[in-house]
Amino acid sequence: MTREWNGLVGGMSTVVLLGALLAGCASGSPGSPAGDVPTPSPEASQSSKSSDGDKAVAAAASKKTKFSGQEPYVTMEAEDKFGRYHTMVTKLTYAIRGNALERVAYDEGNAPEVRAEGVFNSDVEGDAAFHCTERGAAYNQATMWYPYTGLLVHGGTLTGVRQSAGTPRATVVMDERSEVGELWVKRETTPFVFAGCVGPHAVQRGHRTRVGFVQAGDRLSVRVPGQRTPLQVRVPSDVQVYAALEFSDGQVALAPARIVLATVDVPRKRLVLQTQVSFPVNSSLTKATLAEASTAEKPAGSSSQSPQEQESFKRVNRAILTHLAKCKPATSPVNDACLQPDTALTKQLGLLRD
Repeated sequence: MTREWNGLVGGMSTVVLLGALLAGCASGSPGSPAGDVPTPSPEASQSSKSSDGDKAVAAAASKKTKFSGQEPYVTMEAEDKFGRYHTMVTKLTYAIRGNALERVAYDEGNAPEVRAEGVFNSDVEGDAAFHCTERGAAYNQATMWYPYTGLLVHGGTLTGVRQSAGTPRATVVMDERSEVGELWVKRETTPFVFAGCVGPHAVQRGHRTRVGFVQAGDRLSVRVPGQRTPLQVRVPSDVQVYAALEFSDGQVALAPARIVLATVDVPRKRLVLQTQVSFPVNSSLTKATLAEASTAEKPAGSSSQSPQEQESFKRVNRAILTHLAKCKPATSPVNDACLQPDTALTKQLGLLRD
């Protein structure tokens, strides 16, 4: 089953994912070790008031959960005022071709024209977490929970965000910057902070959505010095990253990952979307997978599949996308209603697979 599962991670075959979920497959690419994670942000550092017994149960539950996902990804764990929870993070990189985008595969071994941005797999503490590197800033990834999307541009100025229907999406300027590079809205007293980095480049200011998250189909308008026409970067809708949870009673749950940071590097012609999804530590949770649902009618490598397999892919993929579209953004890292065991969804996916 390992080859099939790794095929899912690389090609995001929804059919394979469904088979793994419903069959309880446990093999696949491992996530980052529980202790091999960045230091959580101050926003996620408040201690929970749970008893030592509760913490012991949560720790045991945490260790029994297996993780897998697409490359690059990382799994982290935090305990704060919300409770104890996991966060799974990945990045999608796109080359900007005029006003069009082209997905860039993650491959550390090659040096393509536009390199995909990786994730941090080890602790980065103190001021070093705000250093701008080829992977951006560790702090942005280590912040376990963001309630909105940060928007950072190097080589230009963000002038607006419009939703797919053309309606402006409200944003606010992050006009305060600390010496180490923290960006936040000056007039806010308890802000979530972003590190001002677009890859290895430091930026002095940024934007964030006023509420909610940037979504597929949104258009970022960027004014570029020396160009009369603004650069229009439309957030791709080719895939939807999501978490698939398996529970010990055989039920599953699916919920979309949200875009918490979008960076546009104009000189490098690169868009990077950091997506993440959080869910509470649960004693009945056995596996968590970070995957993609494709808006394409055919899966990658479909030429080698039978017509029946291709039709199964379409049915399952549409069902997953329909379910994910109905999920409302969570207001904390532990209250995502779509990440609760779902009997109806489990049954529906099982019937579609048959």
